[in-house]
Amino acid sequence: MKANNMIEINNKIEIYTKNRELAKSIIQDIDEEGIYIAIATPILNGINYPLSTGATVTCNYNDGKGNIYNFQAKVKGRKFDKIALIILERESELQKVQRRDYVRIPFINVMRYSPIDKYNESILKDIENCNYTEGQTLDLSGGGIRIKIKESLNLGQLVMLNTKINNEDILALGKIVRDETQNKNEYVYGVKFQFIDDKVRENIIQFIFKNMRKLMKTK
Repeated sequence: MKANNMIEINNKIEIYTKNRELAKSIIQDIDEEGIYIAIATPILNGINYPLSTGATVTCNYNDGKGNIYNFQAKVKGRKFDKIALIILERESELQKVQRRDYVRIPFINVMRYSPIDKYNESILKDIENCNYTEGQTLDLSGGGIRIKIKESLNLGQLVMLNTKINNEDILALGKIVRDETQNKNEYVYGVKFQFIDDKVRENIIQFIFKNMRKLMKTK
């Protein structure tokens, strides 16, 4: 989505913090190409949230019509124009947020899973020591993952999941919400994350945006 046709002054924007919280702000100015965006100082829990020059941030843009768009931007600096402003340089196209499961990309990787009977906090504390079986991931989003395994599971089944992104462990509790199996020798399921650490989810979203930018450059 072309930003110069979408981003408008006075619309709301949210900045993801390192702890996956959302600092809120307002669009104050934008250049004709939709690259450089001036925003008011973001507010988190009633307090100004500082953004470091040079930092890359993930943003949610609200178009005022009920639609939310993600993009990544670099903090370029600050200026004062009646109020303190932060200048962002947009580094990716706007991607409409799929509220059901966020933006999704292909992701082929080795994964491990362990079906569990029911959720309780003790399982989360011992998540690394579950009795895992190996499978394969097919695609990934901030809200879930699609997997291919050798075992038949029921819709609604809870599973512990373990895979890696950039050599970092991704541990999550998920629930099977879709059965896309076509070959009875291999079972394909859509899994929605039920519990995942906020920092882990942010790492997934950052990973997705980086890969989307790479794909855009090759087109």
